[in-house]
Amino acid sequence: MTTDVRYRPGGDNSVLKLILHGLYKNRCYWCRVPKEYNELEIDHIIPRDASKDRLAEIGQELHLAGPLDVHDPGNLAPICRPCNNEKGAVDYTGHARILVLLRNAMKLAPRVKQNVLRFGATSGLAKALLKAATADLAAQADRELFLMHAPSIAQRLSLLGYDLDEISSYETVEVASASLGAIDFSVELSGSARRAWVILSDVCGATWRDLLDGPVDDILNAVKERALNELEVGDEVSSTTSEVPGVDFVQLDVNHVKFEREGDLFEFVVEGMFEVGMSASVARSDDRGDGLIYLNGEVYAKGTYWIGLVWDSADEDLQVNDFKVEEWSPEVLIYP
Repeated sequence: MTTDVRYRPGGDNSVLKLILHGLYKNRCYWCRVPKEYNELEIDHIIPRDASKDRLAEIGQELHLAGPLDVHDPGNLAPICRPCNNEKGAVDYTGHARILVLLRNAMKLAPRVKQNVLRFGATSGLAKALLKAATADLAAQADRELFLMHAPSIAQRLSLLGYDLDEISSYETVEVASASLGAIDFSVELSGSARRAWVILSDVCGATWRDLLDGPVDDILNAVKERALNELEVGDEVSSTTSEVPGVDFVQLDVNHVKFEREGDLFEFVVEGMFEVGMSASVARSDDRGDGLIYLNGEVYAKGTYWIGLVWDSADEDLQVNDFKVEEWSPEVLIYP
């Protein structure tokens, strides 16, 4: 097998796609919704038809050794078909979100290359694993056959010491936001988090909407406040914005639940991640200092949050008692 790991136009990219699927936690990188292997395609973050001059320019912007190689894993990510159609061949390089996604792909690239080479698609076992992982289970008979024999594979994994409890379960939950309407949360739980959720739902009678309908706006407002501050600081030039940043897109995940009990009180903490893109009009002094110029401001941010809840078993009352946005990693662009 060649040691040159890259996308091959017109060639077999199934192993590369499988590795990308796993490293991106079975999600489309654009909408972050969990997807089956066959629902995904390989996306070129910077379009493959970008001009040589543009690729050289991007290489300089990202401090690469040369022009960006569009087929290198550092420019590849798994994307679902609807998102790929939406994104198209547009060069979003000037957008804060694309810069973050491209840097993330470049960070993952060494692992992508290593895992593709380790997979060794020429071996019998590798071929069987690839076929099982990529099988189209749309047909009822194929799905039934897969489910019939899956427990024997799970049993073998257990005998090899693999903790099956750490395999994640996925769920998409729609919650209501006063400012944005319906928002989807992607819930991914495993191990102790899944067991804590069973207590929260079965014992306390909670649903995800009970927990998230209120806090979602608290989280968004806290994020908007931070984004406003980022735009006012801008690129180290004093700026002001006369409006609260508008939310262009938001993606919210729940990935952990934990609890403690003290007498009749059950205390829960729901933890998750967010990605959000926001924009606003930015004003700053002109070069003469006697007037204002108006620019476009854009913030793309990733971070974490937690929500604290208390359930009193004496009166069966579940209340949200606290929330906090913690990690905050923004990318800010201000442009004409």
